[in-house]
Amino acid sequence: MSIRKPIRMVARGLKRWLLDEKQTYLEVPFDNRDDWMRFAYLKLNQDPVCSRRPWYIWGVLQGAALSKVLGMEHISVIEFGVAGGGGLISLERAAELTEELVGIKIDVYGFDTGTGNPKIMDYRDVPFRWSEGYWPMDKQKLEKLLHRAKLVLGHTKDTIPEFIRSKPAPVAFAAIDLTMYSSTAEALKLFEAEYSLLSPRTYCMFRSLLGSRGDQCDYIGERLAIQEFNTKYTMRKLCHADGLRYFVPNYINEGSWPEFFYLLHIFDHPLYNKPSSLRQSIYIDTEGSEHIKEVPDTIDDSIAEQP
Repeated sequence: MSIRKPIRMVARGLKRWLLDEKQTYLEVPFDNRDDWMRFAYLKLNQDPVCSRRPWYIWGVLQGAALSKVLGMEHISVIEFGVAGGGGLISLERAAELTEELVGIKIDVYGFDTGTGNPKIMDYRDVPFRWSEGYWPMDKQKLEKLLHRAKLVLGHTKDTIPEFIRSKPAPVAFAAIDLTMYSSTAEALKLFEAEYSLLSPRTYCMFRSLLGSRGDQCDYIGERLAIQEFNTKYTMRKLCHADGLRYFVPNYINEGSWPEFFYLLHIFDHPLYNKPSSLRQSIYIDTEGSEHIKEVPDTIDDSIAEQP
């Protein structure tokens, strides 16, 4: 075994630590822009509970920042597929810290059967990778560790309609790790809800997209559920966050998680065309310098209509 690989790993870790320490002190005024997102991510990543799931830090911050700029005061973030609960604990902590940083109320929900994977329907549920009963939950143990997150237990075909009827705060981020096509397809019915229950661009993460060594495809699992959702709707589309890894600093995007992110675009949502940041680059001078100014809080309702 070459000694170069361990040396590179140590060097990357040291670089990441040094950069994190340096960036922690660079305060950036709030806005839904790259510089603030970088600062906020580094700040939350210092928390040992948050840092276990960096993708949850990113998703919660993105959803909360956009929602704040759009004038929302209260949002929801969700984990579908809680299993042992480590992810929900990290999601809860990320929401707590983001509330303080952004100034927006965040409700946290965890959806799960409580008993592990439900019964496999057919090949679309990827039985060559997982089976009924995988990843059960110790409900009593988990509830003792949660501070505010609410568990929603049962099959998604039953819990999603009930959840929609309860009129939750708009969903700004949803982490979906249900592995199976059938469960995921039922979960995506949440995105059929009325405008008031969803952000116009809801951040999503699909954890089981890639499988193992590329053994997933568009005709099974989560990818099939996404494809069918997009076929069904004209003005609502789940779109891959192409190029995300180029916007996430190199020293925090280690691993494949940037590939898991999607956005639910609701093109006819009343807030879809509203500016997504408080300040925007309005022109570039002859020396290549961008000029950033506040943007008006207005929207032309006519451009939100379906063509």
